[in-house]
Amino acid sequence: SDMEKPRPKIDIPALAGAKKEDSKI
Repeated sequence: SDMEKPRPKIDIPALAGAKKEDSKI
């Protein structure tokens, strides 16, 4: 869902980290 929409990493670096962790789980 969110991945479908290309979001700029500079937007929220913290958010990107959390997303990566979610994928890990």
